[in-house]
Amino acid sequence: MNKKDLIKCVEQSIWVQFSGTGLLQNSSKISLNQDITFKKNGSAIQVQYHHNAQAVTLDEFSNEVLASAAFTRLQVVIRRYTRYRCFAKCVKNIVKWGVAPAAVFVFALAINMAMTKRMGTSVSIASPALALPSADMSILQSADAQVAPVKRHSDLATAIADGVKAGKYSVQLSRGKKGTLYVFSDPTCQHCKLLEPELEKLSHDYTIQVFPVSVFGGQSSIDRVAQVLCQKPGIRKAVWKKAVAGEDVVVATFENGVAVIPSVCQEGYTAIEANDKIFKAMNFVGTPTIINALGEQLPDALPNTELAIRHWMESAGQ
Repeated sequence: MNKKDLIKCVEQSIWVQFSGTGLLQNSSKISLNQDITFKKNGSAIQVQYHHNAQAVTLDEFSNEVLASAAFTRLQVVIRRYTRYRCFAKCVKNIVKWGVAPAAVFVFALAINMAMTKRMGTSVSIASPALALPSADMSILQSADAQVAPVKRHSDLATAIADGVKAGKYSVQLSRGKKGTLYVFSDPTCQHCKLLEPELEKLSHDYTIQVFPVSVFGGQSSIDRVAQVLCQKPGIRKAVWKKAVAGEDVVVATFENGVAVIPSVCQEGYTAIEANDKIFKAMNFVGTPTIINALGEQLPDALPNTELAIRHWMESAGQ
């Protein structure tokens, strides 16, 4: 990166000015105390505020090589900031996934591990950290005690697998023999839409479980995902495909030949809320986020394509 370019975190804000390589040479001060995503769009770097569908361009570059170099540096700075931040805060009101107490505790450990050893395909900021289970195990409450970092990716994999076993929070797209992929995806996220055909190609060989979240689309995604997760596990895939395609996801039943449109069940909203909070607590950085059965995350240097994901899985022994 050019020495004149500036990317610096000051307290809870980040200063960005690409004076050396940027065309616009804007000077931007962005608060990190909110849900945002930095992304590279062609030869431009943008910031997406999750409450606003319109992305803001920080700067444009004469070619994609310069844009990629600047974005890589931005990723490094954000990740360094997040690592320090993770140790200073605790999670508040994380809804447990409805598994056994031992599994919940393992999941809490896995969250801490994920916050200290995470990778991503874009750069997001999220504030929750870690909580321990309450006495009645009905909800994870904030706690002052810190949990020692977990060094094994397998703990994260076990925790996510327990979330699948609960049967409330995921959509099974396929069942294969070569390995398992867990995908955190938002139905309104354009990159998630582009990933769907790649997952379809992988579905012949791999078991794929999607954990729907609403980190990008807000209430629009919440309503769609709640309708998906309200369905029985066997038909969630078909409803999920409609949601990603932007189609009507309301599932009608028929009584005496008359269509009855059901209201969205509360369990669906509870499930999407839990998925969102867990996504933030793990400090995953944008959607889609892909994790294998070993608890490893797809490196941000790799594209979200069938060939890249397949090669990564094979190199990981999946």
